[in-house]
Amino acid sequence: MRGTGIPVVDLRIRFGMEAVEVSRDSAIVVMEINHGSSGVIIIGALTDEVHEVIDLDETLLEPAPKFGSKIDADFIKCVGKQDNRFIMILDVDRIFNRDEAQGLEELPAVG
Repeated sequence: MRGTGIPVVDLRIRFGMEAVEVSRDSAIVVMEINHGSSGVIIIGALTDEVHEVIDLDETLLEPAPKFGSKIDADFIKCVGKQDNRFIMILDVDRIFNRDEAQGLEELPAVG
């Protein structure tokens, strides 16, 4: 995305968590959000840290389980498994509804 400004959203705030200061470990993950017939919107998601980037075989992905009342699984697309670890895959298209995504696309560039 060099040379192109994109909106950045703090995922902690989006998920109703307390904001924390950006640190040396913080990272911005660039995501494509499906915006229906209008195409794709590119945004950055501020995260606490990124441990690694991996490829998961789609045949190893399973539907997200029901977590009960304490965890809202609306944003979880599926669960994968690799090296005896379970990995929750976010549904980035559901993180922002169509109106929110449109609002992000219309933000003026800063800096």
